[in-house]
Amino acid sequence: PSTPPPPLSLPSPPQAPPPVPPSSCPAGSVLHSAPETLADSFYAVGGSHCYLVKTGEHILQDANPFTTCDAAGFSEDYKIGDFASVDPVTRIVSFTDGDLCGSTPRSAELTVCMDTSGAVVENQFTASEPVTCGYVFVLTTPTLSPPPSLQPPSTPPPPLSLPSPPQAPPPVPPSSCPAGSVLHSAPETLADSFYAVGGSHCYLVKTGEHILQDANPFTTCDAAGFSEDYKIGDFASVDPVTRIVSFTDGDLCGSTPRSAELTVCMDTSGAVVENQFTASEPVTCGYVFVLTTPTLSPPPSLQPPSTPPPP
Repeated sequence: PSTPPPPLSLPSPPQAPPPVPPSSCPAGSVLHSAPETLADSFYAVGGSHCYLVKTGEHILQDANPFTTCDAAGFSEDYKIGDFASVDPVTRIVSFTDGDLCGSTPRSAELTVCMDTSGAVVENQFTASEPVTCGYVFVLTTPTLSPPPSLQPPSTPPPPLSLPSPPQAPPPVPPSSCPAGSVLHSAPETLADSFYAVGGSHCYLVKTGEHILQDANPFTTCDAAGFSEDYKIGDFASVDPVTRIVSFTDGDLCGSTPRSAELTVCMDTSGAVVENQFTASEPVTCGYVFVLTTPTLSPPPSLQPPSTPPPP
């Protein structure tokens, strides 16, 4: 050898994972693992104000003196913010783009805790305002069932046995995305609202919030020409397999609330340069929408490697 081999070196010891920041949950409770899935709205007193909280949608404030903090006594003065995101580590729910406070939009952070002591029998809610019009809320819910990490085993573990051969995963149902497009992997994160013609109507779509309909003849389907006639539904959930976004509790159609299912697709062919939107009504006041967006970037499963693989 032209040069002597380098001396052997021991591998570096493994690094400890970064600590999870402490939560603001009170003693005897744990962080809710999926706070954005809480679909029910509720009224709560925080400080001297009454709030209407829809965890996956928005928070509203009644800033005036109130008699009862409920549907009968509540009067909206300010929108604190719309649902924006959930921190993957702290599980803090962020609400942004609220009504202006001077020149700054109101905003909030909400921590959702679940009681594990059995002492909480109804929602407990605290509110603070560490900076003007920037709110911090903590909601503690009663114990419905212990979180998965605390679930006691229902039966003693079975005796050891040889593992069964692996089963093929269930087939993913075919999507209604047009050819040359793929399902959007996180449709609920699309924060921008848009106007779209579907059939003979104009719709205002906010994917993570609600869908509204202008049912009358319109000149232009945009902010200037749109007039709300019906709320088709509020954002409710995203199917973990089909990624269909459900909207429920819309305005009544006879005695039945309107509702909708929305499939969000992302073009991969480069042929779609603006949003494409289709609407159908397979049952009266039950809508099926398909939105195809232009290609912004390939979804994670199609991302090319940032560097070529080593030889």
